[in-house]
Amino acid sequence: MTKTILIVQLLLFTLICKGQDSLNYRNKIQWKTMASYNIPINKMAKGAITDPFISYADHSITWQLFSFTYFFCKHWGVEANIQLGGSTNKLYDPNNDLQNDLSPKFPNHYVTVPYTYWDINSNPPLSEFTRANLGILYRFEKNRFVFYPKIAVGLTSFSTYSAEAYLKQKNANDVFRVTYLSKGTFAQNNFTISASSTFGYRLSKKLILFIDVSTSIFKPQLYYSATMTNLNTGVSTIEKYDYEKNVSNLSLGTGLIIEFPRFNYTLKKFVITKIKD
Repeated sequence: MTKTILIVQLLLFTLICKGQDSLNYRNKIQWKTMASYNIPINKMAKGAITDPFISYADHSITWQLFSFTYFFCKHWGVEANIQLGGSTNKLYDPNNDLQNDLSPKFPNHYVTVPYTYWDINSNPPLSEFTRANLGILYRFEKNRFVFYPKIAVGLTSFSTYSAEAYLKQKNANDVFRVTYLSKGTFAQNNFTISASSTFGYRLSKKLILFIDVSTSIFKPQLYYSATMTNLNTGVSTIEKYDYEKNVSNLSLGTGLIIEFPRFNYTLKKFVITKIKD
């Protein structure tokens, strides 16, 4: 489905490039703010006990913190943006929730969770994940309506956490330690390809209300290992949770675009005004 959406976006992009080139666009710079709801196509979560240790959220809301577009000619422009994302689900309590998750899996043991990464990082992150994109877009305007198809590449960044629990066997003396560790570094930065279409209505000379439809895909190089060690005998067993698969989503957003004229035009207008004064 992700490939189909990308193909449709590319076809729209190609067709619109054949449109009329007679429109006189004066504004060269755009600043955009947007809120989006993300619907998973291929999920990151796999139903494993380690899913909550990954700060990326399949069902999420993103806020476009920064977006800057510069049109280097009448129709073509480049855009850079940064988005902050957060889950629409309840926050994960690493101590209580992990203990509740482990108890059904080990019904013959008492479970304690003395340590998680969150205990060290007591300050919560600004967002659960971030996206940074750089893309090229085409501008088409007709009367008050605008259409901007865009293709971009960038990074989807999120954090992975570690955790540790102890299991005391009921009616016995065996004690086990279970450690959950992710492959690689704490911060995961994943190459991402995205395509989007923005449909807008011009409220005024410099203000555009728009809706945005986009899709993105990336493949994390990530897996978790769960090491269970019998502290009495020293014997360990390892279980692996693999997340190395394509993760994609469909985003629906809305927001505002503020346009600014080209710099030399603004400077010229300022100088003329001062001369007249």
